[in-house]
Amino acid sequence: MDIAHFLSVKDIPIRKATEIKTKWKEVVRHVKSAGSVAITNHSEVEVVLLSANLYSNILDELKRLDVKDSNVLTELKDRFNQRLESLQSPDSVEKVTALFTSPKKNTSTSKVGEAY
Repeated sequence: MDIAHFLSVKDIPIRKATEIKTKWKEVVRHVKSAGSVAITNHSEVEVVLLSANLYSNILDELKRLDVKDSNVLTELKDRFNQRLESLQSPDSVEKVTALFTSPKKNTSTSKVGEAY
């Protein structure tokens, strides 16, 4: 399920708090058909009531995203450790020193003038 499927609180159908007390069965039917209902008190949304199905879908999506994030972090950690290991090799100091002390061959021509 795409996370964009979840609505903003302002886009959820609204029911007054008094309806929860007096028309519970109707509110439950509405939640089951719409997926969620925003409960207001004095015209301010205080609670969002979710269907069990929507709640499960949200949890599944969060778990999927958590696994995805975990996989990305594991991959980054592995790449970092490989690079660190190469820097800690016995010949790494010689390789870096050679980079800075070897003469460079200029294979490109210099560009000068107002256009550059």
